[in-house]
Amino acid sequence: MRQAPRLLAVVAVLAMARPASALPEWRLRYASVGRLCQDPRNTRDCLDSLNALRAEIPGHPSILSAIAHTAMRLGDTSAVLRALQSYAAMGMQKDLLADTAYVALRGTPPFETIVRSIAEHTAPVVRTREVHRFRDPDLMPEGIAWDSRRRAWLIGSVHRGTISIVNAEGEERVAFAKAPRPHWGVFALAVDPKRRLLWASIAATAELEGGAGADSGRTALLCLDLDGGKLVRMLELPPDSSAHVLGDLAVAPDGTVYLTDSEGGGVYRARPDATALETLLPPGSFVSPQTPVPLIDGRHVLVPDYARGIASVDVERRSITWLNQPGDLAAVGIDGLYPWQGRLIAIQNGVLPHRVVELALDARAEAIVGWRVLEQGSPSLGEPNHAVIVRDVLTLIGNSGWDRVGEDGQLTSAAPGGGPVLLRLPLSK
Repeated sequence: MRQAPRLLAVVAVLAMARPASALPEWRLRYASVGRLCQDPRNTRDCLDSLNALRAEIPGHPSILSAIAHTAMRLGDTSAVLRALQSYAAMGMQKDLLADTAYVALRGTPPFETIVRSIAEHTAPVVRTREVHRFRDPDLMPEGIAWDSRRRAWLIGSVHRGTISIVNAEGEERVAFAKAPRPHWGVFALAVDPKRRLLWASIAATAELEGGAGADSGRTALLCLDLDGGKLVRMLELPPDSSAHVLGDLAVAPDGTVYLTDSEGGGVYRARPDATALETLLPPGSFVSPQTPVPLIDGRHVLVPDYARGIASVDVERRSITWLNQPGDLAAVGIDGLYPWQGRLIAIQNGVLPHRVVELALDARAEAIVGWRVLEQGSPSLGEPNHAVIVRDVLTLIGNSGWDRVGEDGQLTSAAPGGGPVLLRLPLSK
C-alpha cells in the first residue's frame, strides 16, 4: 500500500505514533536527531548526528539533503558537495538551482556537474509496453495476482472494493462484484495454485467508494475459492483504537500467508488452515511495512519499510535485521517487492522519479550488493504499485491513481493519461 512518509519532515509522527517504550531503537535515535536539528544553535552537533544517522540508515536521500543544507550553514563546501554527489548517484530528483540554500555555489564547476548528474540519472527509462488499459479510470487497482489455470490476471480495487479478471486477450470482467464481505477496499492479492485459493487483504479506508463509514480502521484477510469465488473464511485483525491496513501479503510455498500492516507497522501470519491471524511482529515494529517476500529457507521474510529500507524478519526468533546496501541506493519508498532468480524486483512509488529497480542480493540474502534501474519516469508508469512475475516477465500496475488522492482520501482530479494500465516489463540478467 502506498504511503508517503518524508523522513525529516515527519519526525514527530515517527516518534509519537506509539509510546516511546514501544518504538524500535533506530526510530528513537531518528527522533532525537530531529529534535536536535530543530535548534539552530546546534548546527555542528546536528551535522555530526546526521552523518551518524546516515551511516545507520544509508538508503534515505532526505538525510543526504539535510546534511547538505546543514553543512552549507556551516560553510563546509566540501561536505555539501560530497552529500549532493551521493544524492545524485541515488537517481533522485532535486532542483538544486531553485534551492536558495545553494545560491553561493551556483555557477561553480563542481556544483554544475552535480546538477547535470541529477538530470542524467533521473532521465526517463522506458522498457515497458502496455498490455491492458482498464475501463474504469477511477478503479484504483492495487492488488494483482496470476491464475495460471485461467491464464488471467486478478485485480483488486481499493476504490470500488471489487476483484476483476483480465485474461491474456485483454477481456476484463468483474469476478467478485462486491462479493467479499464486508465491502471494504481490496488491497493485496495472492494465489495459492496448489490449493486453488485466492487470498485477498481488505480494509475500510477513506479511498473506498462511499467512504469507510463506521468500519474505518478495520482490516481483514479473505480466503476465497479461486474457481467458484466462494468465501471460505475471513480472518480479521482485531480492531482497536488505531487505524490498520493489511495492505500487502505473500503466500509461501507451504501455503502460509504473510501480511504487513502499512498503517500499524506490524507483521502477521496465517497458516493454510488458520482461523485467526498470528502476530509475528507487533504494531510499531516498522513505520510502514510493504510487500513481504518469504525466503526459500522457510525461516526468513524480507520486508520493505517505506520509510527506511529492506529488513529480514526471522519468523522463529521474531527479530529484525536490516539488509546492508550500497551507499548509492535509495531503498525507501518501496511498495511492491518480488523475488526473481535470486534477486529482488522493487517498485518504488515513494521516490521521484517513480521507478522499477532490480536489486542483486548476496548468497545469504543478507545484503544488497548491486542495483540497476529497469524503468523510471515513463508516461505510462505514472504512480505504480504492485506487480506479478510470470515466466521472467513482470506485469505491473501503472498509473494506479494514488497520486490523485486528496488529504481526505477522495479522488480529486481526472485520471491522467487515460487511467490505470497493466504494463509488461521483460526481465533479463
